[in-house]
Amino acid sequence: MDDERGEVVAALLTDINAGMLQRNAAAERLQPMAITLLVSLLLIGFAGVQQWSREATARIAASERRFRDIADSSADWMWEFDVRKGYTYCSERIADTLGYTPAEVLGRHPQDFAHPDSIAETESAFCSLIRRGAPIRDMERACLSRDGREVFVLTNGVPIRDAAGQVVGYRGVDKDITARRESERAMQEHYDLLQRLIDTIPSPVYYKAVDGTYLGCNRAFLDAFGRGSAGVVGGAVDDILPPDRAESIRARDEELLGCPGTQRFETPVEHADGSQRDVIFHRATFANAGGQVAGIVGVIVDITEHRQTEVELKAASDAAESARTQLEATN
Repeated sequence: MDDERGEVVAALLTDINAGMLQRNAAAERLQPMAITLLVSLLLIGFAGVQQWSREATARIAASERRFRDIADSSADWMWEFDVRKGYTYCSERIADTLGYTPAEVLGRHPQDFAHPDSIAETESAFCSLIRRGAPIRDMERACLSRDGREVFVLTNGVPIRDAAGQVVGYRGVDKDITARRESERAMQEHYDLLQRLIDTIPSPVYYKAVDGTYLGCNRAFLDAFGRGSAGVVGGAVDDILPPDRAESIRARDEELLGCPGTQRFETPVEHADGSQRDVIFHRATFANAGGQVAGIVGVIVDITEHRQTEVELKAASDAAESARTQLEATN
């Protein structure tokens, strides 16, 4: 019996060893295949990463080209600057705005191009924005061009922040508004001249919008009604005349605006000194650039003394007529 059990165990061990040898042989055959497969997967993955990298690089390059094309085709000067390094990017439009090339601008700061009278103001404004981390919104700056001209620009920009959220720079755009500022200056000079002219007129002169709001007047008007210019401009007739007089003037306004042209009427008004004055309003409508009625301009002529003279002449005439009648009756 023992011999039989020994033979059975030996047979089982032989089968086990044979199976293990077969599995080892199979593993040895599969190992090169597994390594080859792993290497293939790594190569495929590496090739995919390279392809993705090339595509990403191409997209970034295309995006940069689009930005450069837009920046160079824009009429405005686009820029980017670092608070420590100065301008790090500048579009070609700087040449049209200030006469410099982008290379001449890189590494310099905004105050380096400010007009001498505005250097401190420009530096202070940018320092304040950086300290607050605020965007730049419609900041008007006076700059000095390469050829010494004063150039006004309108600056807008957004802050650039580092990983900690600190402002490290700005990117934005400057628009040349010199022509607009010159136009505004010319208009202001023209307005000042017209104001000086109407101030020389001794009679009160005013002009107001279609809604009755006073747009301006001369010195004689202010003196007559005891108001400063701030108390007239933006106000209405109710602010300078009693309610009944104001209502009468508003009715005349509606009449003139309803039938544009000229208007003349006589009425009493109270002056600032409390005196009652007889005046004649000479008025006319004026139009805007589109030809639409924009308001009323008027001149107030004081005829109080003329009326008094008429009364005196009438009294003298009546007295002379009475004397003549009495003389004829005596004779």
